[in-house]
Amino acid sequence: MRVKFVTYATPNFIESLGHWLATVQGYGLDYHYEKIKDRGSWRANCVYRGEFMCDMAERFKDTHDALVWIDADGLVLKYPSLLFDLDTDLAWHSTKGAPMIGTVFVRLNDTGMRFLSVWHTWCDTCARDKLPTTTALVRAYEECPTSRTELPAEYCSFYREVPGMEKLVIAHFRDGR
Repeated sequence: MRVKFVTYATPNFIESLGHWLATVQGYGLDYHYEKIKDRGSWRANCVYRGEFMCDMAERFKDTHDALVWIDADGLVLKYPSLLFDLDTDLAWHSTKGAPMIGTVFVRLNDTGMRFLSVWHTWCDTCARDKLPTTTALVRAYEECPTSRTELPAEYCSFYREVPGMEKLVIAHFRDGR
């Protein structure tokens, strides 16, 4: 499967982006990143993700089978082989029923594209109504039910908060909060 790993970074995440870049390059992953202007708040920077993912899907839908979002403060610590073998439209990890949106897999088929469009709309709603950023992902999935795989915690955990840290594939560092 042809997977494109994507992220963006505001000026306060440039150092993190450098580490992100080093790890995706280190594993030979196909990637794209963008440096964006600060949108005024942590929440506004986060909800931009819906628009960004739609833009990336349009850009890469003819050359790739899937997008994987990894937050700019995330690091790929081991080759993420599972993300190349998924037979699903969507994948993310949840903790206590809430999605952890630091690592999100979306297949670039009709269903995935529709999901991204709805996610973008919900991101805008969350920004306007000051709702948690995870709400957008949950609402989009409710409106576009499709196949989804629960990623193992090793693919989206905060560094130092997982028993067996040596098993982490993708770690996140909470740099923006």
